Amino acid sequence: MYHQIARNKRNSIIVVVLFIAVWLLAGFVIGEFGGGGVTAAVGGAIILGILGICAALYSYYLGSATVLTGVSSRSSTTSSRRWQSAMGCHCPRST
Repeated sequence: MYHQIARNKRNSIIVVVLFIAVWLLAGFVIGEFGGGGVTAAVGGAIILGILGICAALYSYYLGSATVLTGVSSRSSTTSSRRWQSAMGCHCPRST
């Protein structure tokens, strides 16, 4: 099981690095075609690189909360207690 966790962490790092690399490449290409020079291309890569890092940090720290809010989720303990009460179960409650 520990090797699966290690592989998952390694794959996650690879995905984040590739995500930021795509943003850097897109910024470079946009800067090159938009500004017409290497300086503009580097500037575009820096700007989109910063945006890519911000997007990666947002998804890492707030991604699950955003998804759970979007689907209007509720705590499973609350809904399971309501279900148990409705069914007449006298199951012990965990605190």
